[in-house]
Amino acid sequence: MAITVMDTALNKKVLATAIFAILSASISAGEWQFQPQLILDETYSDNVNLTSNDKTSSLVSQPGLELSTLFSSKKLTFNFDSKSIYALYSHDHDTDDDFHTLDSSLRLKLGPKGLVFMTSATITNQTRNSSRNALADIVSGDTTRVENYSGGLAYSVNNSAFIINTGILYQTTKTQDGIGEREGYAANFMTNNGSSARNIYWDGTAEYADYSNQGRDGQLFKGEVKVGLITNYNITPFLRYYDETNEGDLANNSSLLESDSYGGGLRWLITPRLVLDLSYNTPTGTQLDLDGNEQEDYTAASILWEPTQRTKLKVDYGQRFYGESYGLDFTHKNKRLTNSITYVEEVRTFTRNNYESVALGTFLCPESAISDASACFVNNDDNINVDDYQLVNLTDFVLVEDIGLSLNKELKWLSELALPRTTFNISISSLTRENLNTRVENEDQGASFSVKRKVSGKSNIKLALEYTDTHFLLGQDNERQDRYRRYSLEYDKSLNSKLSIKLGVSHLNRSSTTQSFNYEEDRVYFNFSKGF
Repeated sequence: MAITVMDTALNKKVLATAIFAILSASISAGEWQFQPQLILDETYSDNVNLTSNDKTSSLVSQPGLELSTLFSSKKLTFNFDSKSIYALYSHDHDTDDDFHTLDSSLRLKLGPKGLVFMTSATITNQTRNSSRNALADIVSGDTTRVENYSGGLAYSVNNSAFIINTGILYQTTKTQDGIGEREGYAANFMTNNGSSARNIYWDGTAEYADYSNQGRDGQLFKGEVKVGLITNYNITPFLRYYDETNEGDLANNSSLLESDSYGGGLRWLITPRLVLDLSYNTPTGTQLDLDGNEQEDYTAASILWEPTQRTKLKVDYGQRFYGESYGLDFTHKNKRLTNSITYVEEVRTFTRNNYESVALGTFLCPESAISDASACFVNNDDNINVDDYQLVNLTDFVLVEDIGLSLNKELKWLSELALPRTTFNISISSLTRENLNTRVENEDQGASFSVKRKVSGKSNIKLALEYTDTHFLLGQDNERQDRYRRYSLEYDKSLNSKLSIKLGVSHLNRSSTTQSFNYEEDRVYFNFSKGF
């Protein structure tokens, strides 16, 4: 791929960021690390095109260079990690291409009062269309480059009187295929009373985002305030106000996507580390929910439990414009075990998660059940009985621009058990996305398990099992479900402090309700990296 204007602009941004970091570094002493590496990945695939028939094997060579640098001082932290590789495909050199990734961030303290300037830049190669291949990578192809840039200010204060954490960021997203691009601002604000409060306590949070894409604009706001009276008892009263507005020239029903309510409640200090808030709330005005019904009074509750410094649990329950709403944030860490579980419900726009069913056409197909057009093709010399065939309308999914609002309910669970020579990792995720215009849902689920065993002082062996489930247009006539199962085994060894190798094998199986997407693929891969 030739160097484009975008590449040139990106290089200028990266160079400017690096120069700024170096100049800042000269102001105050700090630690500087620089780690260049030569890398070579060799991957053999017995089905590089991921087809159910007529498999094509290929050896994909990926030589490249990785540059990593880190500077850290009292005022400045700067990291830069960039990798550039050129992929060569033995089965078809017309598909040879170069790929780039970037992960860079800068954080600069502006004075002693808690004001910080921060900026970041990331470049990734993501799946172009999850309906075609949710696990697309450089070897299989069908990826697209996604660039994210941000910059802004953060401010924090933590003293005995009050606590404040706030920030504002300018964010922009650019994509190689032009889908999911956006730019705009995001801001957040959080405040609590300090430990010296004697009469009044408060909790306040607010999040605001204003994004635009192709002349369309969307604003998302959510905020909550609790103000209470401190008493000599473990149960204290408080007032609560909740406000949420999601609007813009995005969706016909955007005016419905709001939740404003006020109420009163009680805070119960069960123990010094366990707090329960319970309130009764009344919507303001005559707001309607997604089904067009008037929003009703509701009960909201939250629990905060911090039994130790390493364990924290927060659970929220309430009502929003779509009905009941939940939130969960749990973290726990000890010497061997680390756990993190989060559940978030939020409204998003301008994403890469919007799919549209398109008609492939009308085909003469066998009377038996048909999942895709491949079963409807016949050779010229085939003898067929027309009475055994039928006309069938077939469809497929394409990724389209997301110019509406969607409700995303996302669960993530990460767990690690680190024993002296063996490490176990478990990951579970689930994302349900509801298009708030059409009320149609898509669902992505995944689970993985890995065990890594140290077999010597410089070598490890790792077994990984992965499961991915993508479900499009749930409950619709043309819904589709794809399941991916991948098994891998790899061995890595550090030959010295600068030289390491990795060997591995993997097997991938995909089963789909659309039969043409069923396939199996086996890979053998080798990785070589040399540092300097």
